[in-house]
Amino acid sequence: MRCDSHLIPPQPPLPPAYNKPPDPRRHKPSAAPTTSSTMYALLPLLPFLLLVLYLLPRRPYLRGPPLLSVLLPGPVRTFHANPNRLTECLSAISRTHGEVFALWLGLSRVVFTTDPADMVHMSSDTRLFPRAPRMRAIFELAVPGGIFAMSHEQHRVVRAALHRNFNHSMLRGFHPAMKRAVDTLCEALRRAAAAGKPVDISTLLSSTTFMIILNVAFGGDFSPADCLKFAADIDILSEELMLEYVQYWVRAAFEWAGSRARLFACKKRIYAMCNQFVQRRLAETRADKEARAPDMLDTILSLDQVPEHELASLIVEFAIAGSYTTSQTMTWSLYETCCVPRAREAVHEELARKFGGKGADEMLSFEEVDTLEYVRNVWKESTRLHPISPLLERVVTEDVTLKGTGVRLPKGTILYGNIKRMQTHPGIWSKADEFRPERWGRRGIEAERVPFGAYAAFALGKIKCVGRFLADYEGPLIIAELHRRFKFQLACEKDEVVNRSNFVDLPRYLNKSTGQEEGIPMYVELR
Repeated sequence: MRCDSHLIPPQPPLPPAYNKPPDPRRHKPSAAPTTSSTMYALLPLLPFLLLVLYLLPRRPYLRGPPLLSVLLPGPVRTFHANPNRLTECLSAISRTHGEVFALWLGLSRVVFTTDPADMVHMSSDTRLFPRAPRMRAIFELAVPGGIFAMSHEQHRVVRAALHRNFNHSMLRGFHPAMKRAVDTLCEALRRAAAAGKPVDISTLLSSTTFMIILNVAFGGDFSPADCLKFAADIDILSEELMLEYVQYWVRAAFEWAGSRARLFACKKRIYAMCNQFVQRRLAETRADKEARAPDMLDTILSLDQVPEHELASLIVEFAIAGSYTTSQTMTWSLYETCCVPRAREAVHEELARKFGGKGADEMLSFEEVDTLEYVRNVWKESTRLHPISPLLERVVTEDVTLKGTGVRLPKGTILYGNIKRMQTHPGIWSKADEFRPERWGRRGIEAERVPFGAYAAFALGKIKCVGRFLADYEGPLIIAELHRRFKFQLACEKDEVVNRSNFVDLPRYLNKSTGQEEGIPMYVELR
């Protein structure tokens, strides 16, 4: 699509700051065979599709890869064939075409921005920048009636209710359940240390965070094996959602041929478990309710705006947002500290200085976790390099000029905030690609002069993550407990760990001998 270049003002110059063995269900190749074969089957129809796209109404044009780049070797073709490589491909395109560019994503021409002020603008007005229709359609397919598929007004009301009843004041009550999950994790790591064999740290951390969210937020009582099974299904669901994200129209057209069969089978298993939470709570006696602490499930069940048959969707969404994302970031954190001995030693020094007299089996108290400084910086630096959500997608409901770049966009434009690229941009952050937790010390972040909005790992403003308070407590707590008890070492080469996108950045070990992508293998020693 194109129009006269004078419709878009020149982009302003960048501001000064810019200058256990693996579970086979979890480690299958990310590209779905059915979808890939479907794409090849569409090739004979390509000339017709190109003609249709050419005749579509013209829209303002920004620099970016042309439509035919989907057929040529390069990042555009790569992520269309393998959607789990979207994040890394977008960073490559940004380096070539600038910080604001247009791109064909499936059959839609969309705009990407990396400017912090644009990101703040997108996050501050949910009426002007609501969630895009296709994104809502994808979530309606997987989690019908959930918070990500709601209308703007319903979303605002439900979000406010969740925030009132699920907030920082509940953390102290969550601490005992977190202790039980950490104890289970540490026992598994002790066995691995005694065996002297590599352990899949991704799987163990996933089981731990799901145990926390299921027991803390939903009042479940599940074994590590049950949590691992649930985590495996969430992993599959997230992978399927990523395929929908890039290949939505193809998968919709060929649903009759089974393009969504894996998605629907996984969804059925997940909903069966989540409906157990709902039915068990609805059958609870008054005495049972008074004997326990309030949790997230109480809040969900109290929402008048959500029909009973859609309550399970909220549980699924919070399981993904409250556990899946956290476990991936913890894995990245351990990976980074293995690769940067200076950071690992600084963590050990802080823990020894503050808690050197504390027994290894004695977990940190709620008050002690609040005293962690460098460990919290490690967590925040991990979320900078590997943000919880690498992209922010919105649709423009009326003509608008972005406040950062000054780019003018017409009504209906799909706009993406490229959070991953922004948080690793060498013009915004000093030594942007390096893992440097000390940058988050008071003097460090002041010296960097990072513009407001440049860190948006949990989104910003009115759309920021409702459960951020839980992740920002749970992450540092588990990182501290692991480093107090164990030493970790990668059981593979650093460059064998790759980034994969399933709506979050996933660390994956590329096993060259098998061609499979697996969880991150690590050797564990007792300290």
